[in-house]
This record gives sequence, C-alpha cells and structure tokens, in this order.
Amino acid sequence: MSATDRAAQEYQRTAWLASVQLMATNPDLSQVDRYVAYHADSGWVVAFGQLNTARDTFYVSQIAVPAVVNGQRVDSLFEFHRFEQPGPDVDYLVRASLAIDTAVVALGTRSRPYRAAAIPEENGDWLVYLTPASDDATTARAGEDVRFRISADADRILEMRRVRRLADRR
Repeated sequence: MSATDRAAQEYQRTAWLASVQLMATNPDLSQVDRYVAYHADSGWVVAFGQLNTARDTFYVSQIAVPAVVNGQRVDSLFEFHRFEQPGPDVDYLVRASLAIDTAVVALGTRSRPYRAAAIPEENGDWLVYLTPASDDATTARAGEDVRFRISADADRILEMRRVRRLADRR
C-alpha cells in the first residue's frame, strides 16, 4: 500500500471517529455540512464547517484534535474546539472541499453514501478517494472505490480510476 493510500485510510478513519464523537455532543448542525481532515503536528485534525455560497471561504465551526490521555496523544479520542463565530479559511480547507465536490459530482448519484478523503500532492494537485461508507471505522465495504486526481484549482479531473478496496482498517 502506498503512503498516499495509507494517508487516505487514516483520513477516513479519523474523520469517521471524530464525526461520531461530535454527533454525541448534539452540535448545532446549522453551521456544519462537511468536514475536512488534515495532518498536523498533533496528528490528524478534522475541521467541521461549511463553504460559503461563493465557494471561496470555508467557515470552521468546530475542530477535532487528538486528545491527550496520560500525557500521550490518542488518535481515536478527540477534543473539540467550538467557535462562537465560525472562523474563515480561504486556502487549504477551501481547496480540499472543492476537490472533494468535483470528485463527488463526477461520481454521480449512488444508492449508498460515500466517505471522501482529499490528500494534497506535492505539486498542488489533489488525490480524492471516494469509498463506500461502512457502519464503523474498522470495516471497509467492498467495491466501487474510486480515486480521482484533481487539479490544484479543483476545477478539472486529471485522472479517475477504480481502486481495489483499501485494506480492512482493523
């Protein structure tokens, strides 16, 4: 498995765990319609929020960071930082969101939900993985996984290919 495939797998696992933990807090969902995960010094972080109608700003209403338990970072438990006024991002989170949207539109309507992971490449392009959602973070559903290479500006699909199911996340 390539480093990018592993990153996509970690992204999706982290986003799922953080989403489940966020929903347990009964958040105000009027300010959340998507998430974007990214790797930081503290580990995988998940930003929850929404794009504005002009699609040039991502407003972050909550961020999930790996929790510290007994002095150690734990990648399966998150601390949430909520913002009274959602904070604007006009760079990474916007570009990742737009890349995901481009891939989702290209995939079209499906009978089951998909999880998305947007991984930046060194040249600025994005690899967007769309994987059929499962009921938990450790089990992958077989079939119809798709990887897109999206241009840095998120306007063009440079490549699309079906990929073998990512390894079980157990």
